[in-house]
Amino acid sequence: EGDILAVALSVKGAIPERQPLDLTAIIDVSCSMEAEGRMEYTKRGLNQMAGQLERGDRIDIVMFDDSKCVPLENYVVGRDDPALLTNTIASLRPKGGTDLDLGLREGYRVAKSHAETSGRNRRMMLLTDAQLNTGDVNPNTVTEIGKAFDGDGIRLTGVGVGRDFNDKVLDMLTEKGKGAYVYLGSEAVVDRIFGTGF
Repeated sequence: EGDILAVALSVKGAIPERQPLDLTAIIDVSCSMEAEGRMEYTKRGLNQMAGQLERGDRIDIVMFDDSKCVPLENYVVGRDDPALLTNTIASLRPKGGTDLDLGLREGYRVAKSHAETSGRNRRMMLLTDAQLNTGDVNPNTVTEIGKAFDGDGIRLTGVGVGRDFNDKVLDMLTEKGKGAYVYLGSEAVVDRIFGTGF
């Protein structure tokens, strides 16, 4: 009587079985990605991500500046040569302007092209500083594609690269796509996001 008893409770939710991943990575390779080590952060993160993938995961890589390019499509872990993925990441070089709308639409086209998606974790990951300067530069219209991602069951993650990324654009895009965005501003943050547990 008169004593104080402290009780700590720990509640752990069920951990669902991991589904095979369908990931379309849309990567900004415009000139502005050269500043602040943005391209180095991007490559570091993508290389760490590659080490976290499991057999059967499927990866697409879409690059954009003021044009679009799909250097890697329908790459399947355990089926295809790992050098295809690592060489694609190594080849990323900043050039040109930033047509985010073009990159998003191409990424959506590639993600939608896969026929077998049942029981798979469908993801879209956009890595960009979101400094729109060519093509459609209106954030309100550019971000509308987020609704299409959500409607097709594709979860969107925005990755803002560098200290000077346009968080307004990523916030609008991920809100419409019912996703979220994170920020890469140092090697430590890159390692935390893309390292163990990606």
